[in-house]
Amino acid sequence: MKIITFTKDKSSIKYYILAAICVLAVYSCKISYLFIPLFDNVYYGNLVEMFINISNGLIWLIEFLAIYFTCRKLGIKIFTKPERKKELPLAKLIVLFVVSIVPMLAVSAYLGFVVKLVFNLGGRVTIIGFLANLCNWVSWGSRLVLMTLFIHFVHLAIEKNVKFNKPALNEYFPWGAILSILIFGILDFFFISENLKWFYLILTFYYGIIYLLSGRKFSSTYVINYLIWLF
Repeated sequence: MKIITFTKDKSSIKYYILAAICVLAVYSCKISYLFIPLFDNVYYGNLVEMFINISNGLIWLIEFLAIYFTCRKLGIKIFTKPERKKELPLAKLIVLFVVSIVPMLAVSAYLGFVVKLVFNLGGRVTIIGFLANLCNWVSWGSRLVLMTLFIHFVHLAIEKNVKFNKPALNEYFPWGAILSILIFGILDFFFISENLKWFYLILTFYYGIIYLLSGRKFSSTYVINYLIWLF
């Protein structure tokens, strides 16, 4: 008895291409680093990080808009209004809440029971420091849009080519989570200098799990994932 069946559905190609574009878009921001020398001597170099975050956010926003309008042309809906009959049951909402709050509590405990948002601000908050953090939050918020889109497209693509005999596996197998950690998780772990690198590595897998638990709703997934990253 076959556990899994592979099918040839050419309509999946556009989703694979869109997922690949999302990956390229996430890392295309490296172009911003070419202009760092322009800000090295401005205000003792304190504006470099702010410039990087602002330019990255703008690049990711423009790329998201390009992908969004491309999807509209292809008839692919990203933002969908939930139907009443498809609203999450109470038990699933409770599971989603618990799963969402666990990483926040874990990181807080690791940092000495301090909220990550407060920890990143530091004990002495200056105007420049706050603005730099604010730009970082907005920038990574833009990045997370593309990462969530990647997870969305991966599921739409693979599920057209791979079918499990058990319906539960078709609904909850974490294709997006697996590919997210293999691509974004590993690349970020080795090439991006961030505190809590192991946390961010695991978080890239977590994003895909939240996508499944939230009923595959893009907006809900994005908001929850962003809050987990921020706090």
